[in-house]
Amino acid sequence: IVYNQLAYSAKTRGQLRKKLQAEGFEAELIEPLLDKFEAAKLIDDAEYAQMFVAQKSRTKKLSRAALRRELAERGVRGEEAENALAQRTDEQEREDAAELVRKKLRPGMDLSDRAEKDKVTRRLLGMLARRGYSSSVSMSVIREELADYGLVAHMVGYGAEAVILGDARHIVLAVVLPQCFVVPHDAL
Repeated sequence: IVYNQLAYSAKTRGQLRKKLQAEGFEAELIEPLLDKFEAAKLIDDAEYAQMFVAQKSRTKKLSRAALRRELAERGVRGEEAENALAQRTDEQEREDAAELVRKKLRPGMDLSDRAEKDKVTRRLLGMLARRGYSSSVSMSVIREELADYGLVAHMVGYGAEAVILGDARHIVLAVVLPQCFVVPHDAL
């Protein structure tokens, strides 16, 4: 059973313990068996946690709080989980949250309407909360991105086509004429 589980994908000691218990194995047999697999380096919760955090933060843009919760559900807690979570910085989390918000802002949104802006803000807050971002980080990122979006939408209203490329430090605007200019984020 353990070999079959490990052949499918990497598993934590806690996941394998739950599987063996569900199959009806007694606790006196489970722990020595898992010890043997761990000694043979077939189970390594620390390595699993490192790979899990790297993959989930890259694909799902989860915050450290959400990653910590998911690791705990898989049986990885304490120092192993914290060491894996240390690879995520506050700046990376903030950038990921900003990227998620930018993806949700559609070109035709009219944020000059207060009701529409409030509705968009509530939806963005909910989306970030489900990914584990704190309300303070979420509100800060949403305010910044909505301000940037409002500036770009205003310029588009005057005949410019706007494209946001890369990080939020530069906004690249392609004007109807075949010219381009870069506005540093600090100058906004």
